Amino acid sequence: MRVRSLLVGLASLLAVLLAGCASAPPGAVSANAGADDPDRQLMLMIDDRVAPHFRPGAGGGGYLDAGRRARVLGIAEEIAQDYGAAVIGDWPMPTLQVYCVILAPGPTGSRDELLSRLRADRRVGWVQPVQRYRTLGTEDDPYFSLQESSRALRLDAAHAIATGQRVRIAVIDSGADASHADLAGQLEKPVDLIGGGNAAEHHGTAVSGVIAARRGNRVGIVGVAPGARILPLRACREGADGSSGAVCTTFSLAKALQLAILDGAPIINMSLSGPPDRLIGELISRAAERGTIVVAAVDRRSPDGGFPASHASVVAVAGSAHGIAGHQVFVAPGDKILTTVPGDRWAYLSGDSFAAAHVSGVAAVLLEKAPRMRSRQFLDLLNGGAHSAGTVVVDLCVALSRINARIACSENAKTSTAIAAANLPPG
Repeated sequence: MRVRSLLVGLASLLAVLLAGCASAPPGAVSANAGADDPDRQLMLMIDDRVAPHFRPGAGGGGYLDAGRRARVLGIAEEIAQDYGAAVIGDWPMPTLQVYCVILAPGPTGSRDELLSRLRADRRVGWVQPVQRYRTLGTEDDPYFSLQESSRALRLDAAHAIATGQRVRIAVIDSGADASHADLAGQLEKPVDLIGGGNAAEHHGTAVSGVIAARRGNRVGIVGVAPGARILPLRACREGADGSSGAVCTTFSLAKALQLAILDGAPIINMSLSGPPDRLIGELISRAAERGTIVVAAVDRRSPDGGFPASHASVVAVAGSAHGIAGHQVFVAPGDKILTTVPGDRWAYLSGDSFAAAHVSGVAAVLLEKAPRMRSRQFLDLLNGGAHSAGTVVVDLCVALSRINARIACSENAKTSTAIAAANLPPG
């Protein structure tokens, strides 16, 4: 009996000890606290300038280096414990030589208070709130039966000259339907950066169709650049009702931008808008320094056009004339656009999202003829070298003729003049 009592006592003691081990240390919280609520999350940047060069998989400093990640996360966990917060995500940002870590305050903690305290912590490069962004499209309009955008851009004539052959476009959006009849073979392997898998969602599928829907497949529509290939980066998530709107966060967008930059895609499409953001802004600046063309939709409900359209290095696009102080806005088709939606269907959609997608497609077509074109040269082709603030209506055929005067879009595509690719001087 004494042995049995001793065993029962030991079992009880072990249970208590195990419960203690499972409990969080003083001041810490569950790793899931705030994980599903961006409005309670902060992003802190930890200096990662260990090596001068950052390349995926590179020895002694590659951004996938497990030792470096462990070092940074050790610092992050220490910071989290000091402030009663939890680490709920992390991502390397080698382009900026920082490591991004997501923190959430405790269940009763204040994000604003935590933000204020972390700004004074010398272990932190900088800290900022996670912010929300949304795509800029509206619901279907089943009452329009004519597609005008292809005529507005004179696509038949332009496609006799170029189709964006082999040009890659990173589309940062909600998920795209890779199995759609008009998108089959047009999308590279998708990357999910916001969780939930690579779902076939409304907005991302529609934007992808505007840019690169297949040509000559006897179904559906033709994209602005049917010869291009899309890198689908799912950084936005749609609601369960399948509406055309989607929500993204600073963290998901930053991860997508980082991947697009490292991937080397010459064009990045961002058909979305939200508040100004330091991390996203710095990543866009780095992309532009490399010559990447970053296209974003203007939010016409915002006096400054919304962000990232208001960023100085972004090609800002709207579906109709809209002024942004000190910024040039390019106008492209954005109203009643026939495009792809999930489930092998097509629908008429409106929004500045689709105007931006048209311009990304235009960039791909021009890149086929001018493969050394960079962001500055792209703007020159669109505006004829006039960079004053105001609006410029995008004309693909005129832009092609600016590459070489011998390029001429005929109203009859069969008589269009196609010439050898022209190289612009490097930017």
